[in-house]
Amino acid sequence: MHTSELPREHLQEILASKIFRRSAKLSLLLRHLVEPTLEGATYPVKEQVIGIEVFDRPADWDPQTDSIVRVNVNRLRLVLTSYYARQNPPPPVRFVIPKGSYTAQCVWTSPQDSTLSQDSQLSSEAPVRKLGQSPRSPSASSKYKRTFRHPDIRLQRLTYERGDLTNAAFCADGESAVYSARWRSEPATIYSHRIGQKYGRPLGLPPGELRDVSAAGQILFTLGAGAVGVLAQADLSGGPWREIVDGVSDAVWLPDNKNIAATRLVGGAMRVELPLGKPIQGLAGKQIGMRLSVDPAGERVAFVDNSLGPVDFCIADARGKVNGISKGWRLSGGILWMSSDRLLLSGARRGSAAIHSLDLHGNEHSFYSTPTVWNLHDCTGTGRILASCVDSRLHIAFRTSSMPAEGHLFSLGNARLVGLTPDANFAVLMDLLGDGTARNSPILLAALPTGQPVQIGEGYHPQLAPDGKTLMWLERTEADSTVVVTPIPSGLPRRYPLETCYKYHSVEFSGSADRFLVQLFDDVGGLQSHLFDSQSGKLSPVPGKHHISLISPSGSWGVLPGGSELRLAHLETGEARSICSLRTGWSPVRWSSSGNEIFVFEPGKEYAKAQVVRINIHSGEQNPWVTLHPADSVGVYLLRWLDITPDGQSYAYTYQQDLSDLYVLDGLT
Repeated sequence: MHTSELPREHLQEILASKIFRRSAKLSLLLRHLVEPTLEGATYPVKEQVIGIEVFDRPADWDPQTDSIVRVNVNRLRLVLTSYYARQNPPPPVRFVIPKGSYTAQCVWTSPQDSTLSQDSQLSSEAPVRKLGQSPRSPSASSKYKRTFRHPDIRLQRLTYERGDLTNAAFCADGESAVYSARWRSEPATIYSHRIGQKYGRPLGLPPGELRDVSAAGQILFTLGAGAVGVLAQADLSGGPWREIVDGVSDAVWLPDNKNIAATRLVGGAMRVELPLGKPIQGLAGKQIGMRLSVDPAGERVAFVDNSLGPVDFCIADARGKVNGISKGWRLSGGILWMSSDRLLLSGARRGSAAIHSLDLHGNEHSFYSTPTVWNLHDCTGTGRILASCVDSRLHIAFRTSSMPAEGHLFSLGNARLVGLTPDANFAVLMDLLGDGTARNSPILLAALPTGQPVQIGEGYHPQLAPDGKTLMWLERTEADSTVVVTPIPSGLPRRYPLETCYKYHSVEFSGSADRFLVQLFDDVGGLQSHLFDSQSGKLSPVPGKHHISLISPSGSWGVLPGGSELRLAHLETGEARSICSLRTGWSPVRWSSSGNEIFVFEPGKEYAKAQVVRINIHSGEQNPWVTLHPADSVGVYLLRWLDITPDGQSYAYTYQQDLSDLYVLDGLT
């Protein structure tokens, strides 16, 4: 067994013991303190969160007047001490909770380590070692001889400008690299760079993003600045370039240096092709920034799939057989084949990021923790890695009717816009890196134009009421789900428990004060809308079994998400209406105050530009309304998290800014 698996197995052993089976609350408390550590989280566990999530305290409870958390954490320390005193031989790892802290630590022990006493527990002299250090005694149990050994990582920086490095690849000699980057507000440019020198040399190719370099010196790149473009080929030594095919997101050479594997957008859907022109896997939903890596034999391709929300690392072969080897990631920095049976991946589930070693059976070993996700670009046969260190932040820009230019909210780094109140006095945000139970996220409220965001709740998919006076969200735990409705800017929340027999996705207003629209997952993972009566607590499916969102001001019509058309459905009758066709990537945002128009987001061909279009639901007429384009566009990627006030006078949107530097990493293998 890998040592990386021992802490999680040890947690299950403790929870199954008699001393913990007698206390459900202590078991829940232990799991709540330990699991963030096992996931690599670095943030402190908060006393208030523990009180709410473990001991059912209300959202506004005061830890200073109620010591239930402190009392039970002290009790947990004593129970753990008693548990470990009975273990003979001692387990190879143990969980300890330092005094004055609510963060559990996982430490290595050895058979010679004495059990931590109650008096000396976690003092500076206690004989404990952090997870990742080898046991000091060579006579530790032979079952656990394999220990972590952090590699001697050596970093060599290649780029020094403030910008967005989009991709990189080694040349055949392993001592030179080709990369594409956007500096300042210039278009993406492709450079060659001799490792050891400070500056790269532009290759003189048209603006575009590098995809790969073959051993024969042939460059693959996509034209333009978008995520999808025309694939082109050029010779590293110079000369003319030629176009190959349109709609390509990523492309890599196969080992024969003649054929290509690619991801392509065809008919509005992304697919993996191995080789080019032969689809082996189609991806549903929205896929962003899909990157490929081919195994040394050229028979399998590894890729990152984030089309349905969570990030999954997958392998597909030429016959179309797909294996999801690692699932449920929050962030991804790519995946690389190191050998026929071993890969490297970069990502984060919760907390800090890391580079992981991964085999074909999905066994992971995290061996290089990083403060931010590193993008893995290419590797050599000797294990040398090209990677970029990315500083990625979310920003929220807004403009009200009284403002001459866009302003920016106080930046939290990872908060995205939820909505604007109709008077544009408040913006609702959601922190994407929340530390709540079941991954509920902090919900924030900011007064415009200068207010600093403050937390008003925690949950899933918050939604503003059409009048802007109330906010609602879905609060989920491992056991149940609850609809929470709270007035803004302040007031006492109302809570409506939901039946436990369903799996809930989100909740939103339906135009009536005592009726909400609840989205449920169906048996195949799709969404189906139900109306929830807050008085009776009953759920009833929307006629036609539709998935409806974005309810009209009258409460009669909702938008049918997805597809190549703008379609509406009636909440009472299920009647569906087609308004007009939509181009790829268009998504409805908000109804106008009259209910006669819908504002629709239109992604631009450039990363940092997008438009909002007004569509008349009676005639289908489409009229551009506003262009979104941050003033500082270096490394900017516009996202769909935006909102417009119903009168069309104010707006706000979220954009991501990635600033990166390219490095050569030696010693990872």
